Amino acid sequence: MRVSIGQKGLLIGVLAVWALVWQASAQDQTDFDRLLDSLPYEAQVTDQAGVLSIEDRDTLEKKLTDYRLESGNEVAVALISSLQGGQIDDFGNKLFAKWELGDADKDNGLLVLAAIEDRKMRIEVGYGLEGVLPDAACGRIRDQYLAPAFREGKYAKGLNDAVDAFIRAIGGTDAEGSESEDGAPVVVQPISGGGKLLIMLFFVVVVVVIIVLGNKFGGRTGGGSSSGGSRSGGSSSSGSSGFSGGGGGSSGGGGASGSW
Repeated sequence: MRVSIGQKGLLIGVLAVWALVWQASAQDQTDFDRLLDSLPYEAQVTDQAGVLSIEDRDTLEKKLTDYRLESGNEVAVALISSLQGGQIDDFGNKLFAKWELGDADKDNGLLVLAAIEDRKMRIEVGYGLEGVLPDAACGRIRDQYLAPAFREGKYAKGLNDAVDAFIRAIGGTDAEGSESEDGAPVVVQPISGGGKLLIMLFFVVVVVVIIVLGNKFGGRTGGGSSSGGSRSGGSSSSGSSGFSGGGGGSSGGGGASGSW
């Protein structure tokens, strides 16, 4: 195979740009994954921010555990210090999926997420509960119970009052077969770093095209006969960050976000 000096220079330049893009994308994924990994699902109340007393946390934990055992609906609370520049909706959706909240057949999970330093909150609702907890209802509970108490630093009161409101709205039984108000909840699938990955793929394709063209035209410059062999090459990439477990429910963007 003959590759001209110009082709070599172009190839080196493309590879250099690809390496820089890959490094930036990998850094973003590392930051996002690091924040997710710091939140294992070990209890229904996770207070990474340290704003709840032990007594308040245990009281809320018992309330949520008892409700889960009685109704089958799974409500979880996550309090983190900061989103580190991320988006509350995106993080709430990812954390819901990681924790696999709710039953896989009923999608009856609910996540209350708050980033204390950022003063942002998110209520993420499983598909199966969107009929009894539409976006408007989540917004009312956020505005009536969570936001006012959080503004005063009364996190335990806001969470307990909000959880009581959620339980009243959901009821004591599973919300199996319920639908959203419009009959079809909007599915939101946030993609982290998608643009950068597309750029990476573009540069990989460019590199492959340059090499193929180099082989094709380089083989014609030597003499009267040319022979071409078949080559096979492959590249594989794996980036699974899935979480295996008992098979939890799904959420599709239903709920409410806001600040306080």
